[in-house]
Formats: sequence, C-alpha cells, structure tokens
Amino acid sequence: MDVKQIRYKNLQKLGAKFGQLSVLSEKLQSERPNDFTNARYFYQVKPEGRRTIGDKMARFLEEALELEHGWMDKDHDNYAPIAPTIDRSLLIECMMDADAGWSGLDMSTKDKADIVANLYERRLAAKSFADDERQA
Repeated sequence: MDVKQIRYKNLQKLGAKFGQLSVLSEKLQSERPNDFTNARYFYQVKPEGRRTIGDKMARFLEEALELEHGWMDKDHDNYAPIAPTIDRSLLIECMMDADAGWSGLDMSTKDKADIVANLYERRLAAKSFADDERQA
C-alpha cells in the first residue's frame, strides 16, 4: 500500500472519530479556515487519481488535530481504532428534545435516529465553537 492509500485510510479514520467527515470539516473550519477544511474537498479525496492527500494537507491535518508528525503517513490498521468521542449528557439532551418533538408522529426508528444524530452533530459543533471562543 502506498502513502496515498494510507493517507486516504487515515482520513477515513479521522472522519469516523468525529462521526463523519463533515463534522471534522466544521471543527477545522472554526479553528483554521482554508481550502483544506472545506467538506467538499474531503469528500473528493480518493486513494488514487487527481485528488489525493499531499504532503501539505497531511502536515496540516496533523498539526491542526495535534497528531504526531507523520501520523497521516503510517498504517494504523494494527492499532486500536480511534473511537469517536461521545458527550453522553449532550446526546441524552438531544434524545429528550427530539422525543418531545415527534410525539404523536408516525416515524420509523431510523428516521428518529437520523434526527437525533443530526441534532447531536450540530450541537456538538456549536459547543466546540463556544468552548474555543471562551478559551480565546
């Protein structure tokens, strides 16, 4: 496996850590807006072809996410996966708010789960932004 494929796999792992690539993008945009933090750019990155992760983007991600230099270039398949960080109290709050809103509606469990997940992602991003503003 070449470095382009490894970097692509590692980007997918980072996306999983944050729930999805768009959440990772929002976090990076709030801290360091540039072309690399655009969600569309992340979704266009492929292991082969024209849109791959070059040295500049790899180092940017490592620095922005406080990863060791070269982390994006190493195969982490033999290591434990990066688990998403869950704010349990925020998730429970989202579930309770969503449950109050769909009372009496005929919705599938998947639709309800999608609503809670979207609500959680938005509130988590807003909370991260507010935390960063307080630290600044």
